[in-house]
Amino acid sequence: MSQALQILDQACVVAFPVVALLAARSDWSRFTIPNRLPVAIAGLWVLHAVLLLLQGEALASLVWSVGIALVVFLIGAGLFAANLLGGGDVKLLAAATLWAPLQFVLPFIAVVTVSGAVLALAFLVPGFGNRPPDQAAPAGGAGHGSTAGLLKRKTPYGVSIAVGSIAIALKLLNVLPAGG
Repeated sequence: MSQALQILDQACVVAFPVVALLAARSDWSRFTIPNRLPVAIAGLWVLHAVLLLLQGEALASLVWSVGIALVVFLIGAGLFAANLLGGGDVKLLAAATLWAPLQFVLPFIAVVTVSGAVLALAFLVPGFGNRPPDQAAPAGGAGHGSTAGLLKRKTPYGVSIAVGSIAIALKLLNVLPAGG
């Protein structure tokens, strides 16, 4: 029975970054993350948590995961209110944070932050990535190609969150070293 629980849990762990990659793809192509994707990640985590409890995991570690994800959501909501992060990004980040073991939360946030910074810098390069419809350069006018236009470009941070999600999954599958 224990081996079956472990296999099912590993399937959940593998499914988590797959869903995050679907969110990244949507964010990259349409600058939107459908609500069903963060909900699916949270639902997979609930199944993961139940499987961990059945294998003897302490309830306290799971409660910490929920608490930290709530804090991340509240901080993200503040960033959304300041127009610094999209609503889908906030929901995806909070759902992904559920999956981070307590000792891996800060490395996860660091991976997302660094990959997000690299992505944002790449989006400063004219012609890199696609543009959301509201940022199309006006005909004959200064827009996307100007410095001001480049600095106002939206960035699909769902891509960075997916990178962090992959890191979490690798950690949970014991692919990453214990300290990393």
